[in-house]
Amino acid sequence: MDINFENLQDSFPKFQGEVPVGSCVAVGHSVSSYIGKKDDEERLGARMHLATNVLFVVVFGTPPA
Repeated sequence: MDINFENLQDSFPKFQGEVPVGSCVAVGHSVSSYIGKKDDEERLGARMHLATNVLFVVVFGTPPA
């Protein structure tokens, strides 16, 4: 199997449908923080927010049907 590391999504078959509960997977994700707008109540000021993003999921195996 030839693997193109610059375009991995084309090197492996795409998983169709939802990943079943109990599957063995690896999840790639990113997390970033940002300061949001001030709330309606001035005493609270600006709040820190956290954004979590799933970038990819690699399915290694699924449970038997």
